[in-house]
Amino acid sequence: MPGADGDLVAVGRIGPAHGLRGEVIVAPYTDQLAAATVDGRALGPVRDVVHAPAADYLVIEVDGQERLVPFLAAMVPSVDVAGGKVVIDPPEGLLDL
Repeated sequence: MPGADGDLVAVGRIGPAHGLRGEVIVAPYTDQLAAATVDGRALGPVRDVVHAPAADYLVIEVDGQERLVPFLAAMVPSVDVAGGKVVIDPPEGLLDL
């Protein structure tokens, strides 16, 4: 979240990040994050964060193809930047599109 002087402040959990709605989120380390499902299935690296008008999306490489995952608490319950891991809980079929 922006600090008092406008500097960037890291947000390590999804809950506090909801206060950033409408703000531009800079994710310079996305290529260092690995995505996995809540049941532990490794998916692949997070390639980018897309800021669309209705929502933000994580771009995750799954089996060599990029998949968009809505960056919502219901689908992304855990983001561990220090640990390099993003946990997603996608509805059935989302990663098959």
